Amino acid sequence: MPAELDYAGDVEARRGAKERLTQQMPPGKAYRETFHQARLTRLIDLDLASQASRSFRRLCRAVDQLVAAVEAGRTALE
Repeated sequence: MPAELDYAGDVEARRGAKERLTQQMPPGKAYRETFHQARLTRLIDLDLASQASRSFRRLCRAVDQLVAAVEAGRTALE
């Protein structure tokens, strides 16, 4: 993937992300989730993702709630 890869649009509205990633690959290469996903995940700026995406903030809150429930020995969220 090019180092300068960026998306300035509304991240909540973007569709066809896999196709867009394939377009950014070198000629003759395609984005393969099983091969590329772990590498790309390491590049995510979590603070920026949180600022830009309401659904990402919700995911973070849900994970925090689940961790708190497990740490407290609860079997359900309250």
